[in-house]
Amino acid sequence: MTRHRTILFALAVTLLIGGWFLAMKVVIPGQLRSGDPVTVAPLDYEVPRSWLVRPTTPPSAVWEEGWAIDFFVVPPAPQTAQPRGAVDPTSTEFAAWQLDQKQPLLDALSPHGAIYMPAIRWHSPVAETSLDSSSVSDDLTSSFQSYLDRDNRGRAVIFVLPSNLQNLLLSLERAVEVGPNDTSSRMAGVLFVGPRGFPPTTIPVLVCSAGLGDTCFLELAASQAPNSFEWLSVPLPYRIAPMSLDDIAESDRAIGAHVRAVLTDLENNVSKTAEPLEALEAVEIPTVRRPGQIDETGTTGD
Repeated sequence: MTRHRTILFALAVTLLIGGWFLAMKVVIPGQLRSGDPVTVAPLDYEVPRSWLVRPTTPPSAVWEEGWAIDFFVVPPAPQTAQPRGAVDPTSTEFAAWQLDQKQPLLDALSPHGAIYMPAIRWHSPVAETSLDSSSVSDDLTSSFQSYLDRDNRGRAVIFVLPSNLQNLLLSLERAVEVGPNDTSSRMAGVLFVGPRGFPPTTIPVLVCSAGLGDTCFLELAASQAPNSFEWLSVPLPYRIAPMSLDDIAESDRAIGAHVRAVLTDLENNVSKTAEPLEALEAVEIPTVRRPGQIDETGTTGD
């Protein structure tokens, strides 16, 4: 009798676990896929909440203290079941997850320059559409344009993105195209982050200053620990481990060497952006009337 109870108990546990996996992997994603697509309005990148990472105080301008580096980081895409359509980038939970995913990389970049990481409207993985959707492309262009207008102050820019999202470089190139005429001359290359040996794609011309040549891009080897399950979480059935740099010391050395090479090239070959002129104060100039001329009030000039 005890043996039968043990078998029945084991069978019940197996069915319970199997049912949980079925619900999390099949039923819930299927329901999300069949619902109406979620739409999210374009973000206003002049508003701080549209940025996941941004300096609290403006870094020094190039005309104040010379050449320096800004890192423009593409945020991580969602990897778990979400409602069909766009994922709300201002969601507190999603923003916290994105920061958790990028924190090891942000820690490695911060000693070498200022960091800007916009929130963008990724599409849900269950939508079965290309990650480089129109909303992603539009948001990268808009956020970079806002960064150039409000924050860049003539500094050099290095783009940072996952190795498996190299197709987004075309969107970033379009973002450079709409910038001021001297923007492309201070584009300081690309940092790819991902598994070692990931084959790089052809680098768009405008994301690299002409003097960089073959040193335009840098690969930072990173890997991901096994994911851990969160048994009671429906929107996030398992916790995705952050992508961690394989060798922090080596990554720091590589980033530092790349930054120094970029700054040397810029110092030797590119003119610094001049400080913008202050807006001229409007001065009212009185109307000059010749003797005998009548003005609008009918008064004659003496």
